[in-house]
Amino acid sequence: MKNSLNKNKFGGKIMNTSKIRNIKYLVLVFSVFIGNTVTLFAQTEEIKVVAPYTPTISDAFKINFNPVIKDSIVEVPDLIYVITPRRINTTFQVEPINAAKMVGEPLTKLYKSYLKLGFGTYTTPLGEFSFNNLRSKNQSYGLRLKHLSSTGKMDTVGDNSYNKNEAEIYGKQFIDNYIVFGGLNYNRKMVHYYAFNPEKYKDTVSEKNIKQVYSLIGFNAGYMSNIADSTKLNHFVKFSYNNLTDYYKAKESKFSINGGLEKQTKFLKLANSQILTVNINADIFNNKNKLNTSSASAIEIYPQISTYYNEFRITLGLKPTFQLDTVDYLRFYPEVNVEAFLVKNIVVAYIGMTGGLERNSYKTLSDENPFLISTIPTGFTNTKYKLFGGLKGAVSSFATYNLNLNSSVIENMPFFVNDTSSFLKNRFTVVYDDVNLINFNAQIATQIREKLKVLFRADFYQYNLDKELKPWQKSNVKITLGLNYNIKNKLYFNADIFAYNTKYARTYSKGRNPVVEPKKLYGYVDFNFGFEYRYTKILSAFLTFNNIEGERYFRWNDYPSQRFNFMGGITYAF
Repeated sequence: MKNSLNKNKFGGKIMNTSKIRNIKYLVLVFSVFIGNTVTLFAQTEEIKVVAPYTPTISDAFKINFNPVIKDSIVEVPDLIYVITPRRINTTFQVEPINAAKMVGEPLTKLYKSYLKLGFGTYTTPLGEFSFNNLRSKNQSYGLRLKHLSSTGKMDTVGDNSYNKNEAEIYGKQFIDNYIVFGGLNYNRKMVHYYAFNPEKYKDTVSEKNIKQVYSLIGFNAGYMSNIADSTKLNHFVKFSYNNLTDYYKAKESKFSINGGLEKQTKFLKLANSQILTVNINADIFNNKNKLNTSSASAIEIYPQISTYYNEFRITLGLKPTFQLDTVDYLRFYPEVNVEAFLVKNIVVAYIGMTGGLERNSYKTLSDENPFLISTIPTGFTNTKYKLFGGLKGAVSSFATYNLNLNSSVIENMPFFVNDTSSFLKNRFTVVYDDVNLINFNAQIATQIREKLKVLFRADFYQYNLDKELKPWQKSNVKITLGLNYNIKNKLYFNADIFAYNTKYARTYSKGRNPVVEPKKLYGYVDFNFGFEYRYTKILSAFLTFNNIEGERYFRWNDYPSQRFNFMGGITYAF
């Protein structure tokens, strides 16, 4: 088949004959359409203009009336409506709705009895038992027993065994807005005057010569109001009696009456309300030993008023005190305390003044130092005044602090010294001296949820004495640190650190004319550690380690402490 495309003389391609034929037909049709269109327009009418066009404007007419302003404000007439009230009775009845019931957390199960048993080095048994009734809206009562003893067995000193026994019964009865309470207690403490060389005195010293036993029996009874409304008069009355005897037939009895009133009033117009309190305390002492018999009394009346004024809390009071002794005194002690809330609950500044009378009884002195003579001189310590000031508050939701600086003027402050009239010179008596005392105290406590608790306390003292050379047997620095850590309510760790600096004992030089020579008792650090594993809620085991560094320090002159010791045991609730 021949190709329908031909080439021109220039070598280009030319179209085939069929395409050229189609183009010719299109040109012929287009020519016919154009010709008809021209003929149609050629038939339009022709218009000829025979004269030029002259435009004209119509005459203007003036508006012959003036404009008038119409006021758009419409004056509304006052309308008075009179409505006659009429009650329409309805038949709607309210359907009662049952009170909502709040589902509280279940009460923790309580156990009536608690038992603790332990045993440690130096042959130290421990036993403790307590019993309480369960939850009750009418009454509360219980029993507590405790025993702790040790055979001692320390070298180079005499028999240092001791024991402590305690028994207590107590109860409360809730009657309307009052609480009636009472209790009976018995304490027995046995120690030995072991500060001597047993080899040197083995032929002259016996158990009877160095033994001391303190027995205390007492009871208390009273009642107190329990009214929630602070505008009502709240009050309480308490009676108590204690009788102390020792191994050498020394006796001391104390009878006390304590009472108080409290009521919210508007005595001062500076603040919305005030709280007025009045406390009355009366103590009667009777002492008897081989040398003398004596009696003394102290009666204290303490009214005070406390109120808030803007950012201040103010407490004012006056405390008249009657001292009935070989010589009778009537003293007045001011009671002033002003707190300024610098930053709410974060920084509270306070300043004040106080004072008071305190009896140095045979019981209070022997509780502090059990190695006393039975004929110890008792008396009153008179704090003429005590000026104090400081800062306290909370660093955060889990940390609190208290920084306090105080200065006191004290008459007849007691100090323990060795009694040189005793055979072994290893017993203590008391000397009294007037003191200007300056004390700085810092306390910091933290608690992170229920996991970690930390308590730190530091005391720094400066004694300015009148007659004595040193503040005998008293340290100038005391620091304590306590830690408690809870791991998932199963394992509990606790640690205690006690640090004391150097103190002095009163001794005498040898010779025909002895003079006082202070004896240095070096400071010490006592570190104790323990833990408890709670197998169940009612059964646990514990282990404690005391004096971990093993240092034999002297709490009292010539009385060394036990070195490292530990105790383990169990507790059980049922």
